[in-house]
Amino acid sequence: MEGRFTAAENLLGNPALHLTEAIDSPLYRVGAGLELDGVNGVGLAVGYNGAFGETVRQNAVSASLKVSFQLTRGGGQEGMS
Repeated sequence: MEGRFTAAENLLGNPALHLTEAIDSPLYRVGAGLELDGVNGVGLAVGYNGAFGETVRQNAVSASLKVSFQLTRGGGQEGMS
């Protein structure tokens, strides 16, 4: 990418600004996860994602807790007279 500083446009010898970025090739991506459904509607999920190259190392870990519940209507007094 090439650019210039706007504030330096009128200065003599205003050189261009060159930005370069090397990108790893090949870049390997991996991912794994596990989800456990426990008793009483409670579950747990964990996951891992990673990316690897010659100079790049990225790691991410995630976890989530799942709680299932059921709402009832009428307060549970059905069938009473």
